Amino acid sequence: MKPDTLKEFMQRGLKAQQAVDNEIERHRQSRVINRDYVRRWALDYAQHRHHKFERVSERFLNRVETYCKAAIRDMVDSHPSKGKTLL
Repeated sequence: MKPDTLKEFMQRGLKAQQAVDNEIERHRQSRVINRDYVRRWALDYAQHRHHKFERVSERFLNRVETYCKAAIRDMVDSHPSKGKTLL
C-alpha cells in the first residue's frame, strides 16, 4: 500500500468535513413549524394591539422555531421510558 501524500490526506479530510457540515446544515434547516402559518397567526393575533403590525421578521420566525424545538426536546426527555407512544 502506497503511503498517502499530504495533498491526498488533506483532500480526504476536507471531503469528510464537508460531508459533516452538510449533514449539520441539513439538520439545522429541518423545520418543525409551518412558517407561513406562524406568520399569519402572529399577525392575526397582533390585531388586538393598538399598534398594527404588518410584517414578521425572519428573526421572529427563527425564535419561534427554536422555542418549539426546545419544547419538543424537553417533553421527549422528560417522558418516562415505557410504552411506544409519546403522551
